[in-house]
Amino acid sequence: MMALHNNTLDHVEIQIMVRGHDKEIRAITFAEVLEYHEGDSWFGCAVGFRAMQKASELLFDDNILEQGNLYIVSGHPGPGVRDAIDYLTGCVSSNRYRLLDEANTQGCNRGMWFEWWVSNGRQTAHVLLSDSIVPNTFFDVAERVTSDQGSDEDKQRFTLLKYDLCNQLMSISLNQCFSGVCLSTPLTPGDLPDA
Repeated sequence: MMALHNNTLDHVEIQIMVRGHDKEIRAITFAEVLEYHEGDSWFGCAVGFRAMQKASELLFDDNILEQGNLYIVSGHPGPGVRDAIDYLTGCVSSNRYRLLDEANTQGCNRGMWFEWWVSNGRQTAHVLLSDSIVPNTFFDVAERVTSDQGSDEDKQRFTLLKYDLCNQLMSISLNQCFSGVCLSTPLTPGDLPDA
């Protein structure tokens, strides 16, 4: 795990090429995603950003994420993940985004999944975060802090874990963080995958 250096996040210049609804192509950096989020879910932002990077690799031959016809189902309910996905795809804002478990909306907890289904109307990318990325300690601390049972030490530890995990995820190769397959069946908005 990378150490926190001077309370800054590394690798904010990493970018994803995105083709907007207007067909213009632009590079969106991780720094832009963090600015859009305006919160402290840095690790969630990194997860959402890199998950969409993997989906783009699976769905588009030119590796340019096309916003046009995307529909996304997320197993992760956290605000950082949601904001990163929305900034890159516009799916949350345009009601083309759904949680796999709509009863689980409380951010990081053991009942969520680090997996996504991203459909472009022709096929669906199924993207999964590697099991080796998130240590059990993260969930222990996160669940204490989000349930208001955490001590001041837990809150400081949670902040450090989010920084470290964000930096780790942004510093390793995409194939070290995520696996994925492209399914020939598309999902239509409102559909859930056979998880």
